[in-house]
Amino acid sequence: MKSKLFLLAISLLLISGAGFAQKQMKHPGPWHPGMDDLIGKIQAPPPVGPVLAIPADDLIEELDLARPSATTYNSLYWITCGGKQWINYDFYSKTASTTNVDWPIMIIFYGNATVNKVKNIYGGLVIANSQYAKYNIGGSDQWDSDMGTKVSVTFGGPDGSDSDNLHLRIYAPSTDYFDGDGGWGHYVIASAHFDFNPPLDSVCGYSEDAEHKALQIAAGKGYTVYYDYTYIYNPESFRNESNHYWQSDGYASIVYVP
Repeated sequence: MKSKLFLLAISLLLISGAGFAQKQMKHPGPWHPGMDDLIGKIQAPPPVGPVLAIPADDLIEELDLARPSATTYNSLYWITCGGKQWINYDFYSKTASTTNVDWPIMIIFYGNATVNKVKNIYGGLVIANSQYAKYNIGGSDQWDSDMGTKVSVTFGGPDGSDSDNLHLRIYAPSTDYFDGDGGWGHYVIASAHFDFNPPLDSVCGYSEDAEHKALQIAAGKGYTVYYDYTYIYNPESFRNESNHYWQSDGYASIVYVP
């Protein structure tokens, strides 16, 4: 009897361990027909270069309290991708602080991507408030600002199912891309959210759902999409902070741009 109980316990441990491994892997392959209704034409393998995260403890800077801001309960992280570094959130101003964040970084467009190439996938240039991303490509830390790109989509947000604006802000150095190694090539990073009451844009968020919609649009246009490819330490439980709706699973997806 004892031996049977021992074998049962071992079996349960193996099953739970397999479940943990599966959870850690998330979706290692590209989206394909039947996976959340996304269809992506397979054009390229994913990068082989690792993505590393380092706590950004040195980024506790003085906040400009005159500007609106949102607060994350996470620590900020330097993400190393293709030999270049950037912070895993964008910010309301050139102040890297957990009380000055705008949205999590959600998507990496890689291969031969540029800021303008990615914006053209989603409708081109827009007029909106600029937000800021902090990065380092060697030497001193630098900032990029972007107003973003918007496209009208149907989504069921806090105001019900109607037409909302999918809003991506795309960040890169002044060259219009990060020059990455390890197969990343030229890449850019993006935050994503919905604007629910245009043109005021005072009710915003649902970044995880916005990421999914952005990937669906890219896959529908034939781009290769790898869903939740790598964990970048910016999970946000769903909550409303003064009409700033937080939502993120902490994983970044990647999209190949030829």
